[in-house]
Amino acid sequence: MDEGVRLSEVPKREAFLLSVAMIVRDEAEKLPRALTSVRDFADEIVVVDTGSADDTSEIAAAHGAQVFSFPWRGSFAEARNASLERCRGRWILVLDADEWLTTESGPALRELLEREKRTPCCEAYQVRIVNLVADAMGEPRRLAHFAVRLFRNNPAYRFTGRVHEQILPSILQHASSRHSYVVGTAPIELLHDGYKHVAKDKVMRNLELLEREWAEDPANPFTAYNLGVEYLRLKDTERAVEFLERSIALSPPRMAYLPLAYRYLAHAYASKGDLSNALKAATRGTETFPDAPDLWHLRGDLAWRAKDVPAARQAYLAAYALGNPPPGYPHEEGLGTYRTAFALGRLNEEEGNAEGAVTWYMRALRHRSNDAKVLAALFRLVARTWGEEALPRFVLTHLRAQDEDAWEFLVRLLKLLGHTRQAQALRRELRKREVKTAEKGGSGKPENSVP
Repeated sequence: MDEGVRLSEVPKREAFLLSVAMIVRDEAEKLPRALTSVRDFADEIVVVDTGSADDTSEIAAAHGAQVFSFPWRGSFAEARNASLERCRGRWILVLDADEWLTTESGPALRELLEREKRTPCCEAYQVRIVNLVADAMGEPRRLAHFAVRLFRNNPAYRFTGRVHEQILPSILQHASSRHSYVVGTAPIELLHDGYKHVAKDKVMRNLELLEREWAEDPANPFTAYNLGVEYLRLKDTERAVEFLERSIALSPPRMAYLPLAYRYLAHAYASKGDLSNALKAATRGTETFPDAPDLWHLRGDLAWRAKDVPAARQAYLAAYALGNPPPGYPHEEGLGTYRTAFALGRLNEEEGNAEGAVTWYMRALRHRSNDAKVLAALFRLVARTWGEEALPRFVLTHLRAQDEDAWEFLVRLLKLLGHTRQAQALRRELRKREVKTAEKGGSGKPENSVP
């Protein structure tokens, strides 16, 4: 690892198309995954270590990265910029140690940059970042947002902000006018699991840095937003509400983080037991972003908790009508599609409308055919409404499985739910169909479809 290198003196090499820039500290466990995901597509990987006590630097070097030390000075932007100065490629992709490029994204990234060589289009690209998190019940969730992570290697493009640092303001300020667009959207996806378990010491570190930023610029809406999120992580709902309200009041319209600000504000009010203001926050969100299914779904959840079933139904239906959000919106997978359909199924079931519930559960399965939670709710409803004996015929008539393993999954789920005889009956019927189809030279799979 090089010590004391003046990064600004490192020469650029035009032969390099893509540099990957990383800053790390004590990331020995997760770093190999990140490096492996990009090493076949990057011309170089630059890792700046801000003071690891573990084997992070050695692991990075073993994966072919160029490793440099940089003293931590209380600013993520400063460390990021040190990594940018060390990059020699025409383009830079910024990656964190707890992120990795999806399998499909590597070739797409390289193809995009080769196309940019032939026909320059943009100064920078936003990429889709999917946060792998868990909800309050421990169920896995995928929360996606877009951020500028890929940009031309221009010395004027530098990060700002001690924490939750950004490069977009610098790009917008200094971008050349010779390209058609400043920022495009790349067909690239990064997965991130750093929010699964956020240590309290990291939250406290972030808060300290953000409070300094706020003291220097008490009118910065993005700093206020990040303060609100960090206080919400600490379950300090009073301070969370204070800063999220300030962020919304100070923000220019249609800022990328604003849908999340309304979402977190509603959660903060709800966490302190103030359902009325939580619902008002979600409603304000849908009025500002009427095309955001996540906010409509949240509004439905809160209305249902407030026992306003008509309002809940109206909000869920609005979310489902929207489906997936427009490009660039932060989005939690399933809101507007299968999770909203499931919520409408539960709502109908609670009202005693079994047929309506079945319809919505089936719509949920149309989006996500192997969702065990939806299937379990559907099987319980069918058994309770039409009797256990109706289950095998219902499965064969209304559900579609793509292969033998998928049919076996349905059999095992029935058994797990306590419907052992019905599971056995379904397996026998499937075997009969396989034999008949084999005799006719067919595939053996029932040809059913979701209504």
